[in-house]
Amino acid sequence: MDTAEQQRAGTIPQPFVVAPPAGDPLVLGLGSFVAGATVVGFDLTGVFAGAPVYLAVTLGSSALGLLIATLWAARLGQSFVAAVTGLFSSFWFSLAILLFGLFNGWFGDTTALGFDPVRAFYWSWAIVIFLLTIASLRLPIMFVLLIGLVDLTLILLGVAYAGDEPTTGLIKLAGWVLWGSGVVGALLFVGAGSVSLGGKGMSPGPPVVK
Repeated sequence: MDTAEQQRAGTIPQPFVVAPPAGDPLVLGLGSFVAGATVVGFDLTGVFAGAPVYLAVTLGSSALGLLIATLWAARLGQSFVAAVTGLFSSFWFSLAILLFGLFNGWFGDTTALGFDPVRAFYWSWAIVIFLLTIASLRLPIMFVLLIGLVDLTLILLGVAYAGDEPTTGLIKLAGWVLWGSGVVGALLFVGAGSVSLGGKGMSPGPPVVK
């Protein structure tokens, strides 16, 4: 049977094409988040001090890694994953801008303002992450816990800077809460990484709202 006959019979062999796996942007996003949560927790708890130095990790790993994860998720059509990673990427970028600006006087003389810029920053993000927590209630409980602990961290920091002097105890508590979110993120990261390699992942729990 020649080619023309094969075309008429519909028997021309077709190449077998295997689509590449879509992948999981959370593998990158969760790992990037854990790096930032760990190093900022070091500073807040006072284990290692030096905010200007830890910004190298929050920018070079957390902000950049989460930005890449956001683009990856958006490319796959994962709208909510892209929203979560995009917001967290924006948080790390904005934190770096705030602290670099305050340390280097980019915003002029802010002495008269006291802690108002810092308070405004933490409370603004606390509101955004609170809304994100509410929106995430259909996710498995561990993801909701991760986002909720980040929001609690921001609330504690907002309260800690409410007075004329920062409350050291609340700042340290915020650091421990942030580390708690980092632990949850680390567990999810290991599970997602195992699944991406063909293994079994850990269960992130049932959804809070079905």
